[in-house]
Amino acid sequence: MQLCLDIEHRLKRVRKVRWGPRLVDIDILTYGLQEIESDHITVPHPRMTERGFVLVPLAEIAPDLPVLGRTVADWASKCERDGILPASEDGHWWEEPLI
Repeated sequence: MQLCLDIEHRLKRVRKVRWGPRLVDIDILTYGLQEIESDHITVPHPRMTERGFVLVPLAEIAPDLPVLGRTVADWASKCERDGILPASEDGHWWEEPLI
């Protein structure tokens, strides 16, 4: 978690408003099948199953990933999708070769 915070800091993230808009936000969504609860981190991410902007792209690359007893695809099928647009027409943006 500290590495994520260090990267955000180097990218000039400023924390003005909790859950407000920001230039960069690095979260740890899952760590294998582990569930972790500490003063510094909760894994799986405590609100990931409520956020379409997290679940829709994650379902494209890991639809069968189990999170809290259900697959990512299942969570994604039940989340709010208003305003979420695909990154590519075929949904395979993550398989495209880097130029």
